[in-house]
Amino acid sequence: MRTVLCVALLVASATVAAGDKAAQPITATGTMYFTFDSSSETAVDGVLFARFVPDATSMKRFRAVKSGSHPGEVRHISLEPAETVLEATLGKIQADRLAHGTEREIEVSVEVVLTNYKPIVECDTRAYYATLVSVKAMGEHRVASLAKAPHGC
Repeated sequence: MRTVLCVALLVASATVAAGDKAAQPITATGTMYFTFDSSSETAVDGVLFARFVPDATSMKRFRAVKSGSHPGEVRHISLEPAETVLEATLGKIQADRLAHGTEREIEVSVEVVLTNYKPIVECDTRAYYATLVSVKAMGEHRVASLAKAPHGC
């Protein structure tokens, strides 16, 4: 009986530890990309996506699904709601200006703290999401390079 109880406790603690892993904060550096919603050919109206791309050093902190259904590397980590992430990154005044300006996509170097990191399947491909805890811009925003900015699912 004692052995059964010890095994049950070990299984339960392993399950709790695995569940807590997603909630543990991850500090990383990289580039935050914001994609804005086009309201016309010359203006934008709101932010559609906030996507974080870890730099090479930070990438190893984010586990990728490498087997099973829809394996896939971490290309970017989506953060929602995008409006809140934009405001946290650049401040309310700058966020409002950009969300109703003319730039379609911007990038900014950042240091972030994320939690609730999780893989999902979206558009029949692997995607990764997290919750933003904090963000610190490491410079000014700039128009994003279309070759480097994450697109699609």
